Amino acid sequence: MFTAVVLSMGLSVPSGNTLLALLPLLALIAGLVIYCLIDLIRAPAVLYLPKLVWAVIIIFVSAPIGPLIYLVLGRDRHGREPSYQ
Repeated sequence: MFTAVVLSMGLSVPSGNTLLALLPLLALIAGLVIYCLIDLIRAPAVLYLPKLVWAVIIIFVSAPIGPLIYLVLGRDRHGREPSYQ
């Protein structure tokens, strides 16, 4: 049914080989998201935004952009005083 709907819309369905080739990339992205969430939970402080907002960014912003934004901007590498919890 799904294939019929996709084909009727003029879209192509990737072959099984293509999906199999993408599995390592998807596993890396899932691992990055999980790493960032664990780091966020364990962090005593984060920068610029509250932890809940960072969690939303990590999970819902297009992968892997959300986790990378957290690692670059939100992660407190210098042990500053927590401004948000």
